[in-house]
Order: sequence, then C-alpha cells, then structure tokens
Amino acid sequence: MEMNKDHESLNIQEALQYAFWLFDQGKLDEANQAYERLWQQHAGMTEAQKRTLLMGTMYVQVALGRYDLAIADGKKLLGMSTGFGDRHTALHQLAMAYRAAGEYSQALGHLSRSALSSSSRVGMTFAWPSHGYELSVVAIKQKRFDEAEHILMDSLRRAEIANDAMTLGCLYRAWGELGQATGRLAESKHHFGIAVDFFETAGDQIAAREAKALMDNLA
Repeated sequence: MEMNKDHESLNIQEALQYAFWLFDQGKLDEANQAYERLWQQHAGMTEAQKRTLLMGTMYVQVALGRYDLAIADGKKLLGMSTGFGDRHTALHQLAMAYRAAGEYSQALGHLSRSALSSSSRVGMTFAWPSHGYELSVVAIKQKRFDEAEHILMDSLRRAEIANDAMTLGCLYRAWGELGQATGRLAESKHHFGIAVDFFETAGDQIAAREAKALMDNLA
C-alpha cells in the first residue's frame, strides 16, 4: 500500500494499516484523525477489524496521555474478545493502558489473568516476552528491583529465541529504566542505546526517539 495515498481511496483494511503506519511514524494527530474517520465506518467492519481498530486507538490514546479513553477502549476490546487468543491479547492491552496510567494494581491484576489463561495452553510462549516487559515496568515503578531484573533476564532470553526486535527494544528500554532507578547510569545508557537499535530495526520511530531521549538525558 502506498502510504501517501488519499485516505478516501482506501478500503477499511488499508485504512486500518494506514492509521497504524501514521502512529508508527510518530504522527499522532494525523493517526488520531485517521482512527476517528475509521470509527465512522465501524458498522461495516468485521469483528477482527473492530478489534484492530480498538487496539490501534488504544495505542494512540496512550501516546497522547488520554489514559481514561484507552482504558475504556480496552474494556470494550475485552468484552468483545471471546476466543482464547483474542482474550489473551485484550487482557494484555488493558494491562498496558492501566500501567501507562500509573494504576499498577489494576495492571498486575489483568496481567495475572492473562498469565493464568495462557499457562495451560500450548503455542502461546510468543506472548511471554511482551508480558514480561509489562511486569518488569510495574516492578520497577514499585521499586521491586531484584524481581524486575529477574523478569527482564528471563523475558530477554525468550525474545532473543523468537528474534522479536520490537519486544527486545521494549525489554532493553525497561532494563535502561532499571539501571536509571538503581543508580547504574553507565549500564542504563548502554541498554537505552541497544533499545534504540532494536526499535529502529522494528521500524518504530516513536519508540526509538523516546529511548534516545532517555539515553541523551543521562549524558
């Protein structure tokens, strides 16, 4: 899909991809407008497209600091997610929104529900590295530093096996935040730098800029 084509000429699937591309490029206002246009087509979407729309909207709302709206969308997503994989994803997304809002008990509760639902299912190990990222960030915020380091080491091992650049970037960013919180600034700067590289590999310009800003602030 040509990312510069007129949104009026896009079908729903292309428009969903375009809106997320705008978000991924850090064009938050344009992404927000694209998702608002998509909501006007909500009635004509498949269930899968409606879930994609809610998830994309949540990412934008979190990035814009509109946590109440992101949480509300997460609850809608959870309510319409009946399949195992969809429900697991919805619980993780809602935990992300609660964590971003600083509501750590709620975040942990939803992460626990997600972990319990996946622990007995084969083939769901792909979800654990990103799950570990959320758990580690909450642990850092709650000053449970030894636990955060243990979670990060295990999650990094899993993400490296999966060769998941985006999740590796998130985990190294969290490790940078852990070093910053515990006064290990040289280690923190090193890990933020690795995070930048992984985010750039994954094509996430927002995350790369954020990690670079964190690294530069330590200079």
